[in-house]
Amino acid sequence: MHAGVQYLKESELDNSGVEANIYGAMGEVASHGLDFMLAYNKSTKESGKHTFSGFGGGKLFTSMDTMILDEITEDRDADAIVGSLSYEIDDFTLLYAYGDFQGDADSSGAKANIIAQNIGVDYAPNDDFTLSTVYVIHDNTEDATSTFFNDKNFRVLASYNF
Repeated sequence: MHAGVQYLKESELDNSGVEANIYGAMGEVASHGLDFMLAYNKSTKESGKHTFSGFGGGKLFTSMDTMILDEITEDRDADAIVGSLSYEIDDFTLLYAYGDFQGDADSSGAKANIIAQNIGVDYAPNDDFTLSTVYVIHDNTEDATSTFFNDKNFRVLASYNF
């Protein structure tokens, strides 16, 4: 079992538009190959600004495969809660993660609510090779006609460490 808290203060440089205060907490329990994790992050509104978690996954406890809180933080308070369950058996890991990303109304009155689900299987027969599959489902509940996070995708990734 372990738990964590986080605080990030992002300050704008050279009119980047990045400025935020982000708080978070997470807890995880693992036993006999079964792992349960619950995480929460909140970003406070900075008028006309947004957060930036970098490239490739993000640094927040609630970062999922392709959905991170940054996607809905511009000019609004936003928060995310993510729960995941994984099970490891032999060389395989099965994963299901569910995230609810909500943004209050921005200065134009638009709200955001993205539901993200990740379903994955990893195969790692040794420390050098991993084969991963992930099926990602996004549902933009505030705007079902939008193409912004109303999608599904499936990927296969293979990695080998030399």
